Amino acid sequence: MLQHTIFSLVYLLMLLPFLVVANDKASESTIEKQQLIWFVEDKEENKHLLDESYEISSPSTHIERLIITSLQKYNVVVKRSSSSRISHSIKNQNNVCTANRANTKERQAYSLFSSPQSFYLTHKLYRYKAKRPLSHTLLNEKGQIKSLSHIFEIYPKHIIGIAQGVSFGEFLDKQISELKKNNIYYRGGTGRVVALESMLYSDRFDFLLALPIDMVPSIKQKQQLEYYPIADAPPYLIAHINCSKSDLGKKAIKDINLILEQLYQSPEYYKAHQKWFSEQELSHLQQYLKNRFTDKVYIQQ
Repeated sequence: MLQHTIFSLVYLLMLLPFLVVANDKASESTIEKQQLIWFVEDKEENKHLLDESYEISSPSTHIERLIITSLQKYNVVVKRSSSSRISHSIKNQNNVCTANRANTKERQAYSLFSSPQSFYLTHKLYRYKAKRPLSHTLLNEKGQIKSLSHIFEIYPKHIIGIAQGVSFGEFLDKQISELKKNNIYYRGGTGRVVALESMLYSDRFDFLLALPIDMVPSIKQKQQLEYYPIADAPPYLIAHINCSKSDLGKKAIKDINLILEQLYQSPEYYKAHQKWFSEQELSHLQQYLKNRFTDKVYIQQ
């Protein structure tokens, strides 16, 4: 009897490691990943976001894809929506993130931001097929528009096209807020970027405020397209990942920042921006970032 008991104990001890491993695997299978709802603005630029066989030209969308595919510890659910709906969801849900957002004080009140996701040459004021030269009183000695409001002091009946429901960064958001409503044509929706450019060429309004990356004129259109920098505007628009102001959002931002830290040092990150910046522009951008973020190197060859 004693011999049988000893044999049983030895047998159980031999089985114990396998039972522990099996139990651990069972525990792992029952632990569900936290769901992270990743809102993507419903526009053409994002149409092939998760299709890895499709080459994305926009630096922000390219980097967004890399981040989503790297967030393995979360159950990332991608949903498409409008910009205004995305803002509402970030305010009212605790598990929402979105990309390519300007970091503003208004948004900081209800959400969290990552380190820089990507960089753009800032917005310019565009004119097309102008019948008369632009009044010299609108420009400073550097050939920059003194301010958006000054335009409509000289041209009170003119209209400017502006994308609806997005932030242009705090500086330009403030200038836009000072314009009269009858001087603005807002365009929202899925194809707003393409639509606004097309409407400028069709003489639907007189000016367009847009990012250079969003302007894709034909050779013929380019010959008659004018553009002007806005005085004192930051030279670059910095895009960030934006998440809910919650414990989960804080955790997600921390993980996203770790991914970004690795991307900053990669040739892929440099190449993503190289498609939209000349070598000289990239050099200027690197110097700007060095002056602003002295402890970081965001873009390097």
